[in-house]
Amino acid sequence: MNATYCCLSSALNHIPSNHSLLEAARFELEIAVSCAKEYEKTWHSIIWIQSNARTKRRVREQLNHLAFDCYTHFLKAVDYLNQYADLMDEQSNQPLKW
Repeated sequence: MNATYCCLSSALNHIPSNHSLLEAARFELEIAVSCAKEYEKTWHSIIWIQSNARTKRRVREQLNHLAFDCYTHFLKAVDYLNQYADLMDEQSNQPLKW
């Protein structure tokens, strides 16, 4: 999840905010980044070797929810970026250069 956090943070810094779809994608990525950051904090919040089974189970459940939320918001951001790309393709009549 640490790599996910780094990638999402980097992507967040490179998306301009000059269109409403791009702003929506940035918003979703911000939420995904915060979920990934919270995942890392939660993962390191216990000592896994010394913790009892109940604590491990509770933390794993919380980690699964955070990972699901992170992925969900990432997919929403991708949908917004795809909509923006489709919109730009419709507005441009020039063929793509190879």
